[in-house]
Amino acid sequence: MSRPIMNGAKSVQEALLTRILVIDDEAEFTTMVAGMLAHAGYEILEANGGAVGIQLALTYQPDVILCDVMMHDMNGFEVLERLHFYPPLRTVPFIFLTAMHERIYQRKGMSLGADDYLTKPFTRDELLKTIEVRLRKQEAFADRAESRLEDTKRNLVKLVAHELRTPLVPLKLVSDVISMQLGTVPPDQLESFLDIVTTSTRRMSHLVQQAVFITEIQSGTLSYDSIQEDKAPAVIWDVLMSAVDLARDFATRSEEVPVRFKVYDQYRKINCVSFPLQHALAEIITNAINFSGESEIVISQWFERGECWITIMDQGPGMSPEMIDHAFQAFGQINRDEQEQQGIGLGLSLANQIIHMHGGEVEMYSVQGEGTQVSIILPIN
Repeated sequence: MSRPIMNGAKSVQEALLTRILVIDDEAEFTTMVAGMLAHAGYEILEANGGAVGIQLALTYQPDVILCDVMMHDMNGFEVLERLHFYPPLRTVPFIFLTAMHERIYQRKGMSLGADDYLTKPFTRDELLKTIEVRLRKQEAFADRAESRLEDTKRNLVKLVAHELRTPLVPLKLVSDVISMQLGTVPPDQLESFLDIVTTSTRRMSHLVQQAVFITEIQSGTLSYDSIQEDKAPAVIWDVLMSAVDLARDFATRSEEVPVRFKVYDQYRKINCVSFPLQHALAEIITNAINFSGESEIVISQWFERGECWITIMDQGPGMSPEMIDHAFQAFGQINRDEQEQQGIGLGLSLANQIIHMHGGEVEMYSVQGEGTQVSIILPIN
């Protein structure tokens, strides 16, 4: 076997670690392409048609997929759409090989998520260069993702360590005082101590729940697929009320803030996994409570066009577009220099991820000096 004929090509040893799936219902063409790639040192899988190609992709998890557009059993666009239902295959470079030169087909392929479009006839060099470019971009993407993951881990360890120590200080102080003055502490002081203990344990519980969700998401235990597999009908009113109760525990000043409801069709059901969804809604409600001043927050819920809508509106200081973007990033905290905050800035990022796993969307609108409204749109089924 020889080295691929291109600048900066992989060695034969590196190429052998790369598996390429070729999907085409013309046996002669598939054999020709497979020969070009095998000669360059790649491992090749051949599929005679779209259905076989999908099965091979699911079974062998190729590193690159080459697919013809026009095939008898299903066209290449259908193959691409079906493969994108499976998360492990969504980021695999997908290259169309076709005799159709019309730009309308190229645009359609790209709009569906194809990475490149190579028109027939093409040379061996053109084929190999196209694959190499896509592999290098994929490698760069993976490196950036790994770097972001490492940054997330470092931030999580550092911030969790700090945030866990913070509530432990008053807990230890209360414990020491009670131990030294056991039997002599007056009832009103005991009540004050109890408030400190309750606040600190709630804060620690919130942090632990966030850390657990982050760990489950990073490990893949909690994902779009797991949510879709495990979801079941739940009464939206029950989910929403549980979220409000949870937010009262999470919020730093929950007793001062009234919550008003505008709920319609409250006994209707949606398909969801209740606990993660409750936590996501609670994080958004917590944010509204913490920033609302002493003004009420208003929670509205209704059904429209096959979707469940929930809005959470506060009358706080509001946010700029830049602050909104920052708030939805992991470890992003809003306006921390001007307002005392607790936590590690995972709340809105977690909520956004969990709601997206349910097939939903989160939209935030804000006017500085007037308040903020967060809308959650969830599919009913």
